[in-house]
Amino acid sequence: MAEGQLVTTAEKVKDFFRRNIYTLLVACAAVIYVCRGLIQIAPTGKTVGEIVADFFLALVFGVSLSKLLGLQGIRSGGAQEKVVKTQALHSKTVKSISPKIEELDAWCEEKTEKTRESMKARILLGVGISYQEYTEIWLKGGIPERYPSRRKVPFNIKSAVWRAKHLKITPLTAATLTAEDYSPHDPFALGDSKEKHIAKSDVKRLASKVFTALGFGLYGVKLVQDLNVSDLIWTCIQIVVFLIFAAITFTTNFFYMTDTYRIRLVRKIDYLEAFRNEKGLSSEIKDERESDNITPEVQNG
Repeated sequence: MAEGQLVTTAEKVKDFFRRNIYTLLVACAAVIYVCRGLIQIAPTGKTVGEIVADFFLALVFGVSLSKLLGLQGIRSGGAQEKVVKTQALHSKTVKSISPKIEELDAWCEEKTEKTRESMKARILLGVGISYQEYTEIWLKGGIPERYPSRRKVPFNIKSAVWRAKHLKITPLTAATLTAEDYSPHDPFALGDSKEKHIAKSDVKRLASKVFTALGFGLYGVKLVQDLNVSDLIWTCIQIVVFLIFAAITFTTNFFYMTDTYRIRLVRKIDYLEAFRNEKGLSSEIKDERESDNITPEVQNG
């Protein structure tokens, strides 16, 4: 068989498993669940030392499997064409504002302050307080003449004023926009970086691996008919469970890259384009963005 044919066959096999990984996992889980009828779950009777050894072995295996497939999910998601195009467009947008990059920090501070004021105004208008009244009276510790005393001020008014005074949003900065976190209540929190997302995912999934590994360490199985394949079946069950956890990690990271991470970049591009337009900088990037159909994909989810 020629070398080219070998490569083609390997790619076909790889593509088959990529497209059918979840179907195969479901099939494995179903087979193992059927095999469960051949066994009984019972305490292993192991010593404390044996339980600890099995626990750490299962823990290392489970965490490593999820870590490897999680990184593969990040890599596969990041290699998607729409993600690559968005990354390239972000880099070009940053380059397009370079003539006035030194003004970006001041622009970000102004944008942050205006947005903070707008959000406070929305909170206050919900209870009938104008922003002017807030700054001239409430912010200075006073109360309007329409209230005979502070005790007569309705709770919802006090609550709105308190929320306006203590409103915090993530500041928009030049570093955030130009470097490679989003919330409806915090418009400049554009999302986690890839490194932070991976770290958070590892912490969240560690607990599940701990309890799963502990369970496999505390309990083993024995065959109803004392068959010799009991350990094999139990090991297969463990592997399928860990594979399911790892597949979930892969999927989560893949869709993080193609959705959350990509939208994060598009939001940065939006702010950079607003800055460029305000500063009168010309660019052909807008046409390129429209030709790549970047904005519509984000809006449509």
